[in-house]
Order: sequence, then C-alpha cells, then structure tokens
Amino acid sequence: DLTDKHAVKLILQQTCACGSEELNVIWSVPYDSGLPIQPTPCSSSTSQWMCMVTNMGNGGRLSPDGSGTTPTLMGPDHEYLVFADGERPMKMVVLRTKDGSPLPIDNPVPFSDTNAQTENICTSYGNKFIIENNYGKGVAAYEITGKPGQEEAKLLWVNNDVFAPNAVPLISGASNTVYIYEMQGANSNPLATTPQQWFVTAMDLNNGTVLWRRSIGTGLLYNSLYAPLSLDGGKHIYIGLFGGLLRVD
Repeated sequence: DLTDKHAVKLILQQTCACGSEELNVIWSVPYDSGLPIQPTPCSSSTSQWMCMVTNMGNGGRLSPDGSGTTPTLMGPDHEYLVFADGERPMKMVVLRTKDGSPLPIDNPVPFSDTNAQTENICTSYGNKFIIENNYGKGVAAYEITGKPGQEEAKLLWVNNDVFAPNAVPLISGASNTVYIYEMQGANSNPLATTPQQWFVTAMDLNNGTVLWRRSIGTGLLYNSLYAPLSLDGGKHIYIGLFGGLLRVD
C-alpha cells in the first residue's frame, strides 16, 4: 500500500481460533512526499467537484501531498514495487517487496519539467515499466536489470514530445508497443476552453519513437478523465471517455 508518506507492506493475520483477523505491518519505507499543494481558490458559485477538477488541470493533485500513483507490483513473482514520489519533478522509487529495500536507479528523475508529476499507475510488462508526466509533456520507460540482490533500474528512453495528461497507458507485449491517450492543443491544459484534440498514439516500447497516431475527436467529451486503455483478444483498444465508451479498431 502507499500512504501520503510511506510505502507499506501489510499482512492480514488471524488472531484467534474465533476467526478474528487484523492487518499487521511487515515493513514501512518513507519516501519524499513533497510540499503540500496549495489549491487555487474557487468562487462560491463553483461546485466542489468542478473546483477539484479545475485545480487538477492547473497542476494540482488529488491529494495535497504524497504520491499521485497507485503502486505497481511487477516481476514474475511480484518482486518489485514501483511508484513515483511526491516531489516536483517526481522521482521514481523501486522497492523489493520482500523487505522494502530500494533498488538503485541510474536516472531517478525521468523528466526535466520542474512540475512533472503523475496521477496514474505505472504500466509494466516483463522487467520494463512506463511512467507519464500528467502535468506537462513526457513519457518515459525504465528497465530492471541484474542478478537477484544486485538489480538496478535503468532509464531506457524519454519522449518529451508527447503529452498524455490522464489516461493509464497500455503495453502490448506481443508487439512491443506502448499505447497512450495523447492530447494536443489547448496549451497542454486538459481543462482549457480552447479545443482539445485527442489521439490514440502508438510508441515503440524499446526506444519511445512514435509509430502512429489516430485522431479520436475534439473537445471535453473525448477526455478520458484518468481511465485506462484496455486491449482485448481481437486487437481492439477500449477507453472510457467523459462522453461514453470508445472502441478503436
């Protein structure tokens, strides 16, 4: 689990023959939770929900401090826990799930953008994982290498020309392709009043180059609002949008 200050491994244990159970902490590891975000004041006529969404669009977070990510379990036996911390720009953190010990990371800060942060889980496949910058341009990939006990996470590539503001990316291991939900226009602000142009964009998992883009639509109805991209057995991509469910053939 991930609190606003610690990564924690918990175990549910039975406390007596009566069947009573309790959660116990196996390990707890602190991380840089960052400075609290000061929200932008909203007028009295603005709903609480719209005020929250507006702050998110202006670079705020769902939580005032801590990580914006749900931690990712990865590895063939879930040996690693991956997440981004609460600093700006964000740093990547990789822990061994056995004891909470950290893996060295050659470039823990993937993006030079000083406001870089994410609200999404990292997507993983095999020993690689993908991280997005939700508050500016950038998608990056890391790879965990090395023998057990000597592993490290290496930055594979960074593409600073794409902007994926809110959709959880998708990896197709069969084709070594990363799919992101990209926005262009509107000065990289998903809540701007100017038209938002949305695309499904395919990237090479090995080097981050853009393989192709498919235009989806323009405007708020095509905003995914933090929904994931999903792939079925028929090679169709599904995305939950503000205006409904989209299928890309």
